[in-house]
Amino acid sequence: MPTIGVITGVRKEADALRPIMGHPQSPLIRFSGARPLIAADVVDELIALGVDGILSFGSAGGLSPDLEPGDLIVGREIVDDAGKSWVCDSNWTTHLEQALEIQGSTVFGSDGLVNIPAKHRIFDQTQAAIVDMESHIVAKKASEKGIPFAILRSVVDPRDFEIPRWIADSVRPNGTISYLPIISGMCIFPWHIGRLASLGGYNKRAMESLGSAVRVLGPGLGLFAL
Repeated sequence: MPTIGVITGVRKEADALRPIMGHPQSPLIRFSGARPLIAADVVDELIALGVDGILSFGSAGGLSPDLEPGDLIVGREIVDDAGKSWVCDSNWTTHLEQALEIQGSTVFGSDGLVNIPAKHRIFDQTQAAIVDMESHIVAKKASEKGIPFAILRSVVDPRDFEIPRWIADSVRPNGTISYLPIISGMCIFPWHIGRLASLGGYNKRAMESLGSAVRVLGPGLGLFAL
């Protein structure tokens, strides 16, 4: 039976896949912990397991001024800061676009969080709609092995919102969240508390959008019909 591999940053993002988990052909999920080196390892693991396609899934930062938290993005191509680019599988992407009634966009792959000036620069240079930290790794690895890949992401932080860098320290390598860095960050940077509260609301909207998309797509996640 065909199987899809899904890579995402944190386990909270995988909650959006619950509507299809438990199905005989539910996807294999792996987590990067928001770390490119781990992302590369888990993509290799999925490839070794013989998946038929890999979906880069989860949250993203908005680069386009037209995007708001919760907006869904289907990737058509992925570019990185070195100027490399990869085209997503055309058939899979078309199925995602049609099922979700979304026009595909360019996605930018980053090895870390980007601040507001960087978001503006990246958009001006590439016209990429969003940025995430796994898609470029998926694209590189899957392309090398000739495996179809696609991107489905939802915006959390909009273009002019900056995630505090100490938030990244709260993500463990296995994708779970450590609350000690969050508590420490709020103590050291109390003026970030309002921003953190906003981020929680943004993330909720993004996860709801992803969950709705998964219910539309079903266990095949747009790659194949069941």
